[in-house]
Amino acid sequence: MLELKTQVPEHDQPTVEVDLLADIEELMHRALDACAEEKAVSQAVRAAHYHLACGGQRIRARLAATSALALKLPVSDSVVLAAAAELIHNASLVHDDVVDREEYRRGSKTVAAAYGSTIAICTGDLLLSASYAVLGDLSRSGQIPVLIRAVFRAASAAIHGQCRE
Repeated sequence: MLELKTQVPEHDQPTVEVDLLADIEELMHRALDACAEEKAVSQAVRAAHYHLACGGQRIRARLAATSALALKLPVSDSVVLAAAAELIHNASLVHDDVVDREEYRRGSKTVAAAYGSTIAICTGDLLLSASYAVLGDLSRSGQIPVLIRAVFRAASAAIHGQCRE
């Protein structure tokens, strides 16, 4: 079960801006750390942390969390869904930077420029698979199969779009 840093009383509606972004960010990083062996953190894990640390507005996370809260889902599920959406988006950015041979994103070197294209491809794959992993923290476990299929459709759409480009 997901344990949030942010403690919001039941009767208060949390705001994504103030209350949840830190929890979303932490969940994304924790998902990446969970896949690493204790003694050997791969370059892909380091690169994924690097990429997430380079910032971004977290628009997809904000939209997902705001929508989940508006639907009266539990706060922890709002964080899970937001983290999954943001991880998918960031996976697509890392892969796109490889395809487009971009050197910089958000004022920092891209993963491909900093770690090489091979590590960048692995990093994008890792971020994508982490989006599936965070869904395991969803309180409504019966909805996980539906969400896994939705993540697949979103990833597929991004992949097909990149192929057309």
